[in-house]
Amino acid sequence: MKDEIATLQEGDAAHFDRLRGKALRTIEYVLDLPNSLEDLGGDLMMQHRRVRMQLDAAQSVVADAIKIDEASLHHVEHTDKIDILMKKLRAVKMPAE
Repeated sequence: MKDEIATLQEGDAAHFDRLRGKALRTIEYVLDLPNSLEDLGGDLMMQHRRVRMQLDAAQSVVADAIKIDEASLHHVEHTDKIDILMKKLRAVKMPAE
């Protein structure tokens, strides 16, 4: 998947951004749907399906947020390791010429 994303052309990237925005708006719409038994005319099965759909949408958002947080954390850890290595290299005494 990463290779496919890396090969996207400029137009494809803009298209992907539009689709991502549309997907987020759809998830927001689903989460905002009323889910009380009264709102659904007393249909218990419909309420169960609605709540399940909202739960799936919410889990999707949380899972994506975790992926983003992990990627940020890995970047910070990598940067910290580079900084530590650079400090160690600076501390190494070079032999005099």
